[in-house]
Amino acid sequence: MTNNYFLKITCFCLFISCAFSKILLAQTDTSQVATLDTIQVTASRLPSTELLTPYALSVVDKFYLQTGQRQLSINEALQNVPGLLALNPDNFAQDLRVSIRGFGTRSAFGIRGIKLLVDGLPESTPDGQAQVDNLDLGAFQRVEVIRGSSAGLYGNAAGGVLSFTSESVTQPFVELGYTAGSFGLQRYQLKGGVQKGKISGFAQVSHTQTNGYRSQSRLETTQLYSYIKADFTPKTQLKLIYNYVFSPIADDPGALNRTDATQTPIEARTQNVTFDGGESVEQGKVGLIFNHQFTERQQLTVKSFFINRSFDNRLPFQRGGIVKLNRNFYGLGAQYQYQGKILSLPYQLKLGVDIEQQQDNRERFDNLDGIRGSKTLDQRELFTNTAVYLLQALQITPKLKLNASIRYDALQLEAQDQFLNDGNDSGNRSYQVWNPSIGLLYNFSRLANVYINISTSFETPTLNELSANPSGGGGFNPDLNPQTAISYELGLKGLIIKRLRYSAAIFYIDLQNELLPFELAAFPQRTFFNNVGNSTRQGLEVSLDYRFFKGLHLLGSYTFSRFVFDNFPDGSDDFSGKVLPGVPAHMGYAELRYQDKQGWFGSFNVRFNGSIFATNANDVEDPGYQLVNFRMGWEKRFNHFTLAPFFGINNLFNMRYTANLRINAFGARYFEPGMPINFQAGVKVRFQGR
Repeated sequence: MTNNYFLKITCFCLFISCAFSKILLAQTDTSQVATLDTIQVTASRLPSTELLTPYALSVVDKFYLQTGQRQLSINEALQNVPGLLALNPDNFAQDLRVSIRGFGTRSAFGIRGIKLLVDGLPESTPDGQAQVDNLDLGAFQRVEVIRGSSAGLYGNAAGGVLSFTSESVTQPFVELGYTAGSFGLQRYQLKGGVQKGKISGFAQVSHTQTNGYRSQSRLETTQLYSYIKADFTPKTQLKLIYNYVFSPIADDPGALNRTDATQTPIEARTQNVTFDGGESVEQGKVGLIFNHQFTERQQLTVKSFFINRSFDNRLPFQRGGIVKLNRNFYGLGAQYQYQGKILSLPYQLKLGVDIEQQQDNRERFDNLDGIRGSKTLDQRELFTNTAVYLLQALQITPKLKLNASIRYDALQLEAQDQFLNDGNDSGNRSYQVWNPSIGLLYNFSRLANVYINISTSFETPTLNELSANPSGGGGFNPDLNPQTAISYELGLKGLIIKRLRYSAAIFYIDLQNELLPFELAAFPQRTFFNNVGNSTRQGLEVSLDYRFFKGLHLLGSYTFSRFVFDNFPDGSDDFSGKVLPGVPAHMGYAELRYQDKQGWFGSFNVRFNGSIFATNANDVEDPGYQLVNFRMGWEKRFNHFTLAPFFGINNLFNMRYTANLRINAFGARYFEPGMPINFQAGVKVRFQGR
């Protein structure tokens, strides 16, 4: 079976090579040899280049966010990032689960333990939750990924960072787009930009609907991302951002046992149909960013934002199975930046303060076959974070650079029980945390930069995790505590003859009080959490980007992970020495990509995930798999009009695999089957002004 599979891949590679042969022959002129540019990054909070930053950092460009993609999930754009695992791209009720070096693995839905930023504004709540259902990939031109503990930069629940940058506007344009695909996929898109004098603006609106591959997996969503930017003077700018999503339908087909996942992967779990599992979401966000440059060396940035999220969730059980959540999340931040010299050495400093508050009004009702029943919980949850941070970078010698940061966070958590029929379960907690980090980078040349860093992370349970009380009552779970970690990293990265960009990193993480999910028989498919003890994480990450000629390059990445419980007694069981569930030991990615000045583009990629354990005991293992995807298209410009048709095939060889694994699930229902072979095709029409 394996030999036949790789024979198919080989034949298809030969076909692609023949298709590209004319292109390759046309590019043999040495004047057409392409070079890789230096990449500027900002996610590290001190502006630098990717090669001169002492962190493991990846940058994803617009080609992976927009060109020829379905644009249903950010998973499409992040597959080549080593150390990053994205699961659950097709269950839109549970949202995409992203983990970086194991941080975020415990998430039952959405993103945990990773800081998510959009145009510099937080998308992650102060308790560490983030969803990406409001982010339309068509609005963004790049994503920066910091792979590793970043609490010294961003505070609580920052085991890694995803920083999105919206599309910039250099001239007026209007773009219309339509995509159709397998399983009833339809996507309509309209975006445009204006630029006149000191004012520029951008807006993208889209409507997406799909029936999904499995029963009970429909999606309908409308998204908007927009901004207006005013350059009052060359030194003073103001940016106003507005983001909105309305998703009335996002069904949840649920997880299956191994037999059902193998024999009838298209079917939903019976209880998910009976109780109409799924969610509806409406969210709005407004943000303001003010920047003023006092001198060439000094500038001040002030940011503020407000997010309101209304969420209704139907879980596949009766008692408390309907959740109604209304969230207000707002914050204010200010940062002063200095770039000059100290003791005649080049020096950067950033001093800042962040103040954020999250208010969750959470209610639970009985689920009477999808109909709201009696109220079982009503509580108001508060999470307040006040932080001060100092970041510094010192060029000790022309070759040696030191980065150091320190951040202080004061965290206050409170539950106000407003359903007193079963007693008053109100309570509160507070934490005060210092998180330092330090990094050294030695620049031998552009060919090789060696760095080392030591950083910490501190991660409180989220309000949702704390309120999931195994007792069945209200208030916070009294047995749940924060997890902490110290991370050590050694890396090498460089740019060889401007055609090969490479990076390699090894890391060791010592983690205390690791948080993991589990389920109970009384509440099937409702996730609870506990601290399971101490663990160590060791890993290797490698990435390559080789550009042959203009437009043609080969990319690849590989990740090795060994995440082991050091001390994990659990009642009569002892899981010490077992592997952390939810993370494969091996992951790999390879891609041949082409994009030329005539508008042709193509991408052929293979992604490999090794086997994954589903339980703490490591007695259930999901086999590894390989997925092959292909997409191509053409962008032809006619004066001020551009036509761009495209076509794509996903899971080209119809591989059976698990798209999401539910950790420690009750009843052996661990598996959510992934999509079989599927297609997308579409067209974009763009009108550009002079």
